[in-house]
Amino acid sequence: MTNNPPRALMFILSASFDAIELLPKSLHKFADDANYLASSILRKTARGQADDCGYVPLRAEYLRNVISKRNCTEIVQSLLDSGAIHRTPYQVGCRPFAYRLDDRYQADPHIGRPIENRRLLRKLEQHSARCQEEADRRMKPVHHTLASLQHSLQIDGLESKAILHTLPAESNPFDMQGILVRDILDRQFRLAVGSYGRVSNSITSLKREIRTALRCAGMPLAGVDISCAQPCLLSLVIRFCQQNVPSYIGCPWLPLLPPVAPCPSLALFSAACLSGELFGILRMRLRDAGVDWSRDTVKKRFLADVLAKKKANTAGAEYPSVIENIFRAEFPGVWRFIKSVNQDDHATLIRILQQLESWLVIEQVCGRFVQRHPGEFVITIHDAAYCRPEMLGALSESFEDVFESLDFRPQLKVEGAR
Repeated sequence: MTNNPPRALMFILSASFDAIELLPKSLHKFADDANYLASSILRKTARGQADDCGYVPLRAEYLRNVISKRNCTEIVQSLLDSGAIHRTPYQVGCRPFAYRLDDRYQADPHIGRPIENRRLLRKLEQHSARCQEEADRRMKPVHHTLASLQHSLQIDGLESKAILHTLPAESNPFDMQGILVRDILDRQFRLAVGSYGRVSNSITSLKREIRTALRCAGMPLAGVDISCAQPCLLSLVIRFCQQNVPSYIGCPWLPLLPPVAPCPSLALFSAACLSGELFGILRMRLRDAGVDWSRDTVKKRFLADVLAKKKANTAGAEYPSVIENIFRAEFPGVWRFIKSVNQDDHATLIRILQQLESWLVIEQVCGRFVQRHPGEFVITIHDAAYCRPEMLGALSESFEDVFESLDFRPQLKVEGAR
């Protein structure tokens, strides 16, 4: 009997992607190199590493560590010329080339294809080992513990398959959700710590509908998350700027933040966040202005247009935003603080909030939980943590203990799998 290669050492490709058809005859022997590029784009897209336009940044040295150095440029250009992939321009010191698959592959199911080229397989194994070493340097003991506990995660194959069939095509392009489900079924788990401390794992990019199929010891997961999380964390950052930060919090970014002048809107903002009512308030004000958005839309537009608003063009002009105008009128002091933090880079505040979120949920909440309950399963999705149903009280207690130590008491949402 022939053993199938581990999924991690296979290409994951759109079913109709055929490198032989896309490359000139002179490059046919490098078909696996082309497959590697397409597979990297697809895997990283599924894991949420693409930008808002669906492009995945891939550094040239990243590709050349695996693809034939002599033929790399020609292979990539052939795929570009065929229209199978697309690329954004390179920006010196700002952004590497970024790639996406062509829309012709959006409706394709994914397939696994063995790596046949021994040279490429050897280089891929070496490259994967280097990437793992780099990733390990960011990991703290609690991250290693969470990575180990992830192996207790299960997913109901029949239920997840049924859910996948119900997803609208636009919410599952390139069968990204199918790729994530298959990774869990094949026990191919991952946990990575980003540059700003945020953790991504095997479920962070899973859609809410599919999370209902997740299991531990055969039981659906139960979870705890922070209501109105990003605004709540912003209120905590503002308080840190006004008061002394507890000594055990590592905040290298805090001295760089602008001072916060006292004003009534700061207290009103904090109260609205901690009560979980901020998005409801903004939604009512939007309705008064003739805009009827769902709560989810209000939340998304708040994150994009208030917390991390991009410039509309290279001249620095800003696009008009009704939710920003309403937020500015309702909480002018908070709006000024956000603008001061983001004056040089629209993503500065979001990075700070991600650092604080990871410190709070990963290092503090999960750190307490795994210390008190060794070996007990827990897994996170940014501001939320999930466990077995019978451990839900213990997980909630870990959240509450951390909040009490900070005198920070946001609303918690305690629920079954979502």
